[in-house]
Amino acid sequence: PLLVNKKKFNLKAYALLTGVSPLRIYLYEEGLLLFNDKEYNLKSSQLKNTNIHFLNDNWGEKSNNGDNIWHISNFINYCKENGINYSNIRNQIIDIIIKSFISFDENINEKLKIKNFDERNFFEIFSFDFLVDDKEKVFLLEITGDPKIETNYETEIKLYNNLIIDSLNI
Repeated sequence: PLLVNKKKFNLKAYALLTGVSPLRIYLYEEGLLLFNDKEYNLKSSQLKNTNIHFLNDNWGEKSNNGDNIWHISNFINYCKENGINYSNIRNQIIDIIIKSFISFDENINEKLKIKNFDERNFFEIFSFDFLVDDKEKVFLLEITGDPKIETNYETEIKLYNNLIIDSLNI
């Protein structure tokens, strides 16, 4: 994986879906990098561990000064300083998010009607978790609908407050 300050990370992006017929997606500009302090390696003994790329359960045990959480804006600055093409990474993220929504079950309109949603006018926030390899290729790990947006960490509180306000303004 691409390492930042010798740590592996999970890049978390947020998107707002406001309709599927037609498809309307808003990508929130800010996001998070969640760092894992555990060593990442490709030793043969670790290759059978299918969760090696995930953050450990203790990632939240960090100081409130943001040591193990960055906003995407911090990552953009890091990329500029270290010759990493963030625009390429962002374009891949956008492409994956769009293709993910397009690839949702063909019957999503029917499922929305069952839930009494109008497929032309609703909103739901999704979080997307990504890995970035050392060649700046982005890999989707997970998509979460109605992601948990509660925390005790100042770095996340600011992001979540703005995410909710911006989503309601849309």
